[in-house]
Amino acid sequence: MLENYLEQAMDSDTLPAYKEGLHEVYNGDPTALKWVDCQIHDEVPAGGFGAVGFEQPELNLEISEVLIEGTPYKAYKIREIETDPPTDSVVIQQKRKYHTLRIKGDSMNRATPVPIEHGDYVFVLAQTTANNDEIVVVEIRDNDSRATVKRLQRIGNRLILIPETSDETIKNLPEFSRDYSERELSIVGVVEAVFKKKT
Repeated sequence: MLENYLEQAMDSDTLPAYKEGLHEVYNGDPTALKWVDCQIHDEVPAGGFGAVGFEQPELNLEISEVLIEGTPYKAYKIREIETDPPTDSVVIQQKRKYHTLRIKGDSMNRATPVPIEHGDYVFVLAQTTANNDEIVVVEIRDNDSRATVKRLQRIGNRLILIPETSDETIKNLPEFSRDYSERELSIVGVVEAVFKKKT
């Protein structure tokens, strides 16, 4: 499964083999992009000695740029969370797990509010549920490990994967011209942001 693959990749020095799936997969190097739980604690005096607080207030990190293998990328928010502060920065919630994955392919190059293009990185909140109309990483449940990123639409108990692309051939692929049952697909995570190389 993609989740197991990512875990294995993050904990190893070399990437295990991973088959290309549905139409595109993320073929990045997660070993260079491991996000750790960067907890924000209370405070410690920088003058004289004083009381130290190690409680964890409800604070989150915000990022607007990242370095990936020494290259600067700008972070663009894809998903708005009601509890987020009013900012254009990407909010990293405490005690949540994230993956950063490189995009291979053009099937979301007309995504809104920000196009997701070949070579970009997506910042994915790892969770197994998603709301209607969110952009998700999904894995198809079959004998092969196959995954893709698409807009998710729900009609009753059926799931539809929507490519948002300028390439009509992708839109007409059989895997995107049908619906799926919840038993056929596993949601790996929800795309929170896209990282684009600064020019």
